[in-house]
Order: sequence, then structure tokens, then C-alpha cells
Amino acid sequence: MSAGLTPEKLEELLGDPADPANPFGYAAAVAHDEANDAPEHLYEVLRESGFHLNYLPQQWGGAFESFDRSLTLVRAAARRDVRIMPGTMFSIIAATCLQLHGTTAQQERVARILRDGGAVAFALTEADHGSDLLAGQVRLDGAGLLHGEKWLVGNGLRAQAVYVVARTGPRGPGAFTSFLLDLTDGSLDEDDLVRLPAPPITGMRGIDLATLRFDALPVPWDAQVGKEGEGLEVAIRAQQAVRLMSVAGSLGIADTALRLAL
Repeated sequence: MSAGLTPEKLEELLGDPADPANPFGYAAAVAHDEANDAPEHLYEVLRESGFHLNYLPQQWGGAFESFDRSLTLVRAAARRDVRIMPGTMFSIIAATCLQLHGTTAQQERVARILRDGGAVAFALTEADHGSDLLAGQVRLDGAGLLHGEKWLVGNGLRAQAVYVVARTGPRGPGAFTSFLLDLTDGSLDEDDLVRLPAPPITGMRGIDLATLRFDALPVPWDAQVGKEGEGLEVAIRAQQAVRLMSVAGSLGIADTALRLAL
């Protein structure tokens, strides 16, 4: 259905937002928010409609045609509950990074996960450093073992793979390299990677944010994405895509605010 999905079809699929009995209406969104619950049924219906394919390139089996089209769909869905962004599109940053510098095999692996409605987490920030990315301490040592802790990782609890930006050099923006870790291949020891729910946040509640703790996690040689030292540069470039999608989410919120107020 994704190729023919339009805002009008999306509205029809999700029903009258003003109906208090509608599981995809305003009342349901408020109830989920107050209970700190994710609107999982809404996510499921959107994935079944192919909504999540609209940020994936067509060569990956996605339905992306243009930012205009995808932004319009996101805006329409976000009128109901802006948490559709993290629920269905949190993987856009990792996917964009893989488009920019991933191998064909890495791209195919990520494409399969995302087409099936799975998630690929993006692990960049750390609690002790926040937006000071150059101070990041999660590191890959000379033996290929990953150490440290990433913070507020979107979809970190349910992801099937994670794109990690880790320190591989002493200083500067060229000191960071990216790695794609497959969390489903059965080779990971549960003590090497611990996934913990992140502390509660304000704003969007009930979303999947995690702390990922790496305790000498072995990283396969073929997990490196792109060249050594380009991880931070690519991660920053890729975030431009999610910022565009976030604009659509914000416009959806504004749409609803105006409709309810006027």
C-alpha cells in the first residue's frame, strides 16, 4: 500500500481523531502520554500500511520518492500523535549513514531489517558529554573490543542492529569511526552488551530510548562502516535528513493545536 499512500488515505485509515473511542484519536494519544506508554497499536497499523517505507530509498525496497511527499505523510500522521516519528522513523539517521558510506552487504542487511518493520539504532551521544561530540569516550581498543556507554539511543531496546560512533584515535573530529553491530546473529554475549531503559524524559513520553553499555564487546573486522576517522563527519551529515522529517512532525503538532483551538 505504501506506493499509493497519501495523506487522505492515511486519514481514512486512522479514522476520526475527535472520536473518543478511536484508538488512533486525540483521546487515545493523551491517555498513552499520561500513562507513559507507547502507542504500539498505532505503530503497528502504520507499519502495515507501509508508512515506514517512505524514508527508505526505492533501491532498498522502500517507497521514498521525494522529501515533499514523505514530509506530507509524516505531517498527516503526526497530527494524531507525534510519537509516530520515533516509533516508525527513528532509524532514519542510521539508514542515511549507511547510504552515505556503507558497503553493499551492510546496506542490504539494514534494508532487510527496516523493510520488515524492525529498527536500527543510532548510538552517538554519551551522558557525560551530551552535545560535546568531540569528547566522546566510547572507544574501540587495539584488540577490537568496544568499551563505554552510549546514552539516549533511539530504539535501543528493540533494535536488531546498532550503528555506533566510537573513538579510534586520540583527538579531533578524525578520531571517530563507525561500526554496524548485528544484535541478532547469536554471537553477542549478554554480558558484553547491556541494554537498559534510559531515564524518563519530558516531552515525548513512552518512547524507546536506551542506554547501551559495552563491556569489552568484540567487534568483527567487517563491522566497520566506511573509512577510519570519518564516523563523526558522516553522522553529522546524516542528521540533516532527520531534521527535515522533524519539521513535518512539528507542523503536525501545530496543525492539531490550531484545529482544536479555532
